Amino acid sequence: MDWQTRVREALPVVTGDFSRDHEIQEELASHCAAREAELRQAGVTPAEAERRVLDELQSTARQRRALARTASPSSPGDAAGLTPVAVRWIRQSWQDVRYAARLLVRTPAATLAAVATLALTIGATTAIFSFVQAVLLRPLPYPDADRLVRVWEASPQGDLRNVVSSGNYLAWGERSASFESLAAYRPSFDIALTGSDGPPEKLSAAMISPAVLDVLQVGPAVGPGFQPGQMSTGQPREVLLSAAFWQSRFDGDADVVGRVLTLDGLQATVAGVLPDGFRFPDPDIDVWVSQRFASADRDSWRSHNYNVIGRLADEVDIEQAQAELTTVAGTLAVEHPADMTGWGVNIVPAHADTVRDVRPLLLVLMGVVGVVLLIACANLATLQIARASRRNLEMAVRSAIGAGRGRLVRQLLTESLMVALAGGALGAVVLAVSLKAIVLAAPSDIPFLENVTFDSTALGFTAAVSLVCALLVGLAPALLVSRTDVRALLQAARAKVGGSETRLRHALVAAQIGLALVLLVSAGLLVQSFWKLQAVDHGFDPDHVLTVSLDLPQARYGDNAAQVAFYNGLLGRLRTVPGVTAAAGTTSAPAAGAGMTFSFAIDGRPSTNPTGREDPMPLQGITPGYFETMRIPVLDGRAIDASDGPDSAGAVVINHALAMKYWPDGGAVGTRIRFRENQPWYEVVGVVGDTHDEGLDVPPPPTIYLSLAQRNASWAWMTWQTLVIRTANDPMSVLPSVRDTIWEFDSNLPLLDAATMDAAFRENDARRRFATTLLGAFALLALGLGAIGVFGVLSCAMAERRQEIGIRLALGAEPARVATAMIRAALTWALAGAAIGAVAALAVTRFLQTLLFDVEPTDPLTFAAMTILLLAVAVLAAWLPARRAVRLSPVTALREG
Repeated sequence: MDWQTRVREALPVVTGDFSRDHEIQEELASHCAAREAELRQAGVTPAEAERRVLDELQSTARQRRALARTASPSSPGDAAGLTPVAVRWIRQSWQDVRYAARLLVRTPAATLAAVATLALTIGATTAIFSFVQAVLLRPLPYPDADRLVRVWEASPQGDLRNVVSSGNYLAWGERSASFESLAAYRPSFDIALTGSDGPPEKLSAAMISPAVLDVLQVGPAVGPGFQPGQMSTGQPREVLLSAAFWQSRFDGDADVVGRVLTLDGLQATVAGVLPDGFRFPDPDIDVWVSQRFASADRDSWRSHNYNVIGRLADEVDIEQAQAELTTVAGTLAVEHPADMTGWGVNIVPAHADTVRDVRPLLLVLMGVVGVVLLIACANLATLQIARASRRNLEMAVRSAIGAGRGRLVRQLLTESLMVALAGGALGAVVLAVSLKAIVLAAPSDIPFLENVTFDSTALGFTAAVSLVCALLVGLAPALLVSRTDVRALLQAARAKVGGSETRLRHALVAAQIGLALVLLVSAGLLVQSFWKLQAVDHGFDPDHVLTVSLDLPQARYGDNAAQVAFYNGLLGRLRTVPGVTAAAGTTSAPAAGAGMTFSFAIDGRPSTNPTGREDPMPLQGITPGYFETMRIPVLDGRAIDASDGPDSAGAVVINHALAMKYWPDGGAVGTRIRFRENQPWYEVVGVVGDTHDEGLDVPPPPTIYLSLAQRNASWAWMTWQTLVIRTANDPMSVLPSVRDTIWEFDSNLPLLDAATMDAAFRENDARRRFATTLLGAFALLALGLGAIGVFGVLSCAMAERRQEIGIRLALGAEPARVATAMIRAALTWALAGAAIGAVAALAVTRFLQTLLFDVEPTDPLTFAAMTILLLAVAVLAAWLPARRAVRLSPVTALREG
């Protein structure tokens, strides 16, 4: 036995002073060697002699005290005001750091693999946390944001988030004492700026009542802002500019206040500039237009057009406000039974309401990265246990000479901490890159996306996760290996691996397999859902269709006749553009969602509603040729055509969903409907196929199609059209020609939007695609980590059992049988983990319900396929080290064992 080498390897650092450490090591080695020789001369076997030497080291208190005194001289640190205990702790900590650094440098491949694994997982975890924190956890950027609420109508049909009529909004404000202020607004829309010392420009606008700024407690950065009051007083129309638009269009000129702009053909006076960063109700708003109400708006109950936000009064909570407005709603139902019967109120916190649609997605992603982090920690802890178990002799010697268990645990935790901190530092780089990639890949309709940044909060979270990883990775191995029983440590060193270490390794591998299966099943469900979604029939042919949105300024196109003449003339010219095969227009193209809804009465059929009309249904104003251009099939009757002009009898076409709702036995064609009592009847002349107007995952809404030329005279406000242009080749290739043709008709008319129909549907699917991509990537990462865990544990097992393997091969065992036995053992761990993971997946996947389409969260095919995939990867990971072990010659295996 080379005691000098053994002592130097087991105890490289004692005092931190090289010369004194060397002397102690030499003296200890000499003592051990002499004692071992003495025992052998007495007839004791070498193994027993070695054991007795270590036992005597442990039991000889005098030697331990002498060594402790030698290793702990007085320190000049006392002069600095430090106690001897503090000095000793600092010196020992520095020794631990230096020793850990030397050990990590000796195994660069293993160290780099551990650091890279932690960097990937910590970086990804922090990136998702930063995303979630910016969207879900950060409060709205307004004073006392917890007092901000959204107020919705609750419809008789059960819709708790119905937009609000002006009558309800004004009544709430006048009859309620629960709000400090209450404001109405409309979501953003496109508006045309013309004649302002520049070319026509499309702007993003929002209509807000002046009270919005009072509710949010935000004032203009430049100018006086809107005049107070929300009822019309005859003053000019007012607008507020965003800081970005003010700088880009007017070079930050403060004299812009009071200037008159022409927006959609109407004049508006600039009342001020809002602060930089103000993004209500949507980001990238250019102008805010004042919304003032006329006296007639007090009695408007049927037109639901407004969103309402309020600030609760002091010491008033949501429950109190809800109770008060519910009472007001009951009073209004008594006063206006035909319009308000069954209508209620729903008040919710403003921030929660804003993020309600993305909350499930982000919580799922946060859970996913947490699982990946646990898998990575279990993976590294498994490898750390295998690595630390080889240091039993070192721990025995250090314990024998006086090191307590806490001292040994601290040494091992220092090593884990250094790996974790290195992984965290590299993880910050991964964070910066992945956060930018996630933001670029995220759907644009995720609220507060502009708040997702690489900041001090993200770095602090990275540091915290690194520390947690250090504890998770290092604590179990440290407690296992740092046992104070020298005899047990020595026996473990001789046996190469102890039973407790083996069981813990196998348990950690099983845990990795189980967690990986949860992610694989979740990703499999999303992928299957996405495939099924892509297979849904649109109801029309979206290929080679360009959509271009226009909105005619009512100041220049004030009546139906002027609007119809413009669109008919423009579409006729567009059909002659090279590459265009058909063109038509609609007020709401597929994938854009239902833009307008109208209630209607059916001739000869009394309605069960108090209003005497059926529930509001989506209505589209279309031009002749729309169904042919979109290739929507006509199922019964005819389509809208050129004969349906302003002087012809009113005609409408309904889709199959509406026909089945009101005429399930057929006979819809030939019946009549009308939208108001004082308006003419429209005959249903045809039934067409359903289209998924609100996305492929939403059932086709019952829809009415009306000829744009046959609108009622009071509907002249319906000035917009989305032109649908079918092309022979790439739709975007004809966009320049389409733009030039439009400007030939009206050079002051900007294109509000231009995109392919395919792109519009991709935008509808963006959230599901985003979730599927991220969850799939994390599931693959988890699968890889699980495979590494199986490979690492089996590789360690093979190294520890080389002598056994050599003996079995030397005695004639077939290599294939030996390898199969090893793989079977690994498969046992994997099966145990898969069983646990399947049970966990059954509980977890139900949270994916809102992200799935036509797939059950417990889909057996997905569970089976992902389990087979995981077990196959586990077998492959086990086969590689088993194959390498049995290919060694018995002589080599015996020698290396």
